[in-house]
Amino acid sequence: IAFMCFLEFQKAALYTFYPAILRDNHHLSPQLIFWPVALYCLGSLAGKILCGALATRFGEGLVMRVALGAVMLLIIPFLTAGPWAILLASAFFIGAAASGIYALVPHYLSQRFPDAGRSAGMGTSYAVGSLGQGVAGRLVPSLAPLLAGGLPAAAILCVLSGSFISLGITVFRPKDVQNF
Repeated sequence: IAFMCFLEFQKAALYTFYPAILRDNHHLSPQLIFWPVALYCLGSLAGKILCGALATRFGEGLVMRVALGAVMLLIIPFLTAGPWAILLASAFFIGAAASGIYALVPHYLSQRFPDAGRSAGMGTSYAVGSLGQGVAGRLVPSLAPLLAGGLPAAAILCVLSGSFISLGITVFRPKDVQNF
């Protein structure tokens, strides 16, 4: 449940305010906002396919940690890049990393619950985890006036913290999980 809360928190902080940042901080028109958002979506599709394939070979825990690390490395250019090419490239790659994780979540969660309670455990994880989105939706704009960098700085801070905690949780693997 904690993993899903922080992953959903990170995801909401990452993309909820992205169009507003592109409009207000990068001064893009609605027509130009389309391109980074579209590349983010294409990256999301590619990332899910790639993360799924890589998890088959290397395990979902490692792939999730690499993807979360990539999000942490890419969040600053994603939200603050000046050059158009960097803005577009970072949109594609952060879409791949941040969304690619979600191809792995069902298998990852299923390994944390015994057969008898798996459906309830996974459903509860997703449902309660969605609270992370609500917290990010309120926290990011509340932090923005307090930070020198405004909305982009607040989003970066929340994405980094949510990613870091999610990454830490993926390291934990209950010992008895293999016995289910």
